[in-house]
Amino acid sequence: MKNKKIFILFIYLIILGTQVVFASDSNNENPRTITITGHGSASAAPDIVRLNLGVESYNSDLNMAITDNNDRINKIISVIKKY
Repeated sequence: MKNKKIFILFIYLIILGTQVVFASDSNNENPRTITITGHGSASAAPDIVRLNLGVESYNSDLNMAITDNNDRINKIISVIKKY
């Protein structure tokens, strides 16, 4: 819903920033022209973060490597959740 509001605000800003100029020149073969220029921007506080993490463990015992990986990633996740 918040993204939809930001999108609508962005479109609204583009429409407000758009200048439509109608020019008529009788000496030209195409006397009617439309020129549209515009600039818009929108900003909002982010509400989604995407983060990819990975850890590596080297051990000749597969179960120990898995346990080590799980411990490391769980520590990282717990630190991130604090913020």
